[in-house]
Amino acid sequence: MAFMLEHAYNDYLSLDEVVSRLEQVFGFVNAETRGAAVGADANGNQRCYLTIADSQDHGLAYLLSQFEPDQPLFFGFVSGEHEDAAAPLVERVAKALDYELEEL
Repeated sequence: MAFMLEHAYNDYLSLDEVVSRLEQVFGFVNAETRGAAVGADANGNQRCYLTIADSQDHGLAYLLSQFEPDQPLFFGFVSGEHEDAAAPLVERVAKALDYELEEL
């Protein structure tokens, strides 16, 4: 299973606002801006990988998504065990960002 989080009016939050809101809810939020698939787009908007968990020692209870400006967030799982441990976090992310949750 996978999830998509999007804003109802396509009024997406900036990376700084996403990280700020998530840090209020989760104990571990990492915005990784290094690597070929991340950096700035043509308009200078930041792209990155987001890792979200309740603690840095999260085991399988973590989420990973690529943040791109003005785009929904997607979350998938590497195994059934990962999904069982991490799926509850998706609803908390949706609530923190005021985004709509869709199961894919």
